[in-house]
Amino acid sequence: MENDRTIRHERRQHQRQTQSNRAKPRTTTDNYQERSHERCTVIYIGIDPGQAGGVAWIIDGQIDAIPFRDEDGICELFTNITEARTPSRIVLEHVHAMPKQGVASTFKFGQNYGWWRGFLTAWNRHWQDVQPRVWQKSLGCLTGGQKNITKSFAARLVDESGSRDVRVTHAVADAICLAEYARRTAGNIYSGG
Repeated sequence: MENDRTIRHERRQHQRQTQSNRAKPRTTTDNYQERSHERCTVIYIGIDPGQAGGVAWIIDGQIDAIPFRDEDGICELFTNITEARTPSRIVLEHVHAMPKQGVASTFKFGQNYGWWRGFLTAWNRHWQDVQPRVWQKSLGCLTGGQKNITKSFAARLVDESGSRDVRVTHAVADAICLAEYARRTAGNIYSGG
């Protein structure tokens, strides 16, 4: 009798779980939600504010990333961090104008950087600005302007982490490297939830 009740209860739970999984499509931040709500872990976030940049995060050694153009995914990520009161270490690449860079592209570059600073301030998240040369030297992948160096390094990080479904592109490669820099230099700046 007791055993039959247990089996029926388990079946109902399984049916509810299956129905709730069907009702809600997976989003870019589902991996974050699955790993962060069970225990209070630190999420390491790297942000490449370039026009074709992105955001990457590391939770429990697993890497995920989205391009900057996915603003809904970015808002969802920060909503989940705030709701879960997850401690985070955020690194924002400190960018500046380059010689021979056009006025319009310099303006757009600065605009994206300002957008991120405003976004993080609005979400009440603390961050560390870090210049490209600093994080590249720390990770041992000085690029000298060659984007494929950081893309290869990011791909190796993703492979070593065993992360699934992460497509390393130029849009997210620097962000993945910045998240790894945040992880390796942890202990300096944390923002509580």
